[in-house]
Amino acid sequence: MRRESIYSGLQQRVQLSGHKMPVCEIHGSMVGVLCVDDSVSYSKWKQQVFDGVGAAKKGDDLDGVLSALFDKSRSDLISEGFSFEPILPDDETSLVERTSALAQWCEGFLYGVGYTATQREWTGDCSEILRDVVEISNVDFNVAGESDEASLFELIEYVRVAVQLLKAELQSGGNSGSIH
Repeated sequence: MRRESIYSGLQQRVQLSGHKMPVCEIHGSMVGVLCVDDSVSYSKWKQQVFDGVGAAKKGDDLDGVLSALFDKSRSDLISEGFSFEPILPDDETSLVERTSALAQWCEGFLYGVGYTATQREWTGDCSEILRDVVEISNVDFNVAGESDEASLFELIEYVRVAVQLLKAELQSGGNSGSIH
């Protein structure tokens, strides 16, 4: 399934269910939690991180969709093929909207990491990556043109690789964490 169809379909389901958090931020929070502790279950993430975010309508099918996304995210993060990608809008979406979505994804990621690893001292590499993600979450939305398009592509690629590096660093030993 192509990235744009994943984003569009999920965003529509999230909106129809009554949740207020954008799908890019939801995915970021999942990945943040999984970077710190890849043994966390979907139900634990949902209970601790997602349930308080917005009121879902009774009978929506979002739970199954998010559970599948959570499992796929875990699988992508542990894959040796570096298949992980943040869930973001397609290239046909305006540059401003895609930039905003990347910032929202980073905010969700930071929330997931912070929620899961509240009692942690960050190593130099982890600290640097997290500072960079904070900076990306504050990116300027006044963008236009080919150079900004290229810059956004580079930021997305940086986030994709940085997340995998952070996960590897956190899962390599002394930086284990667990969700409350």
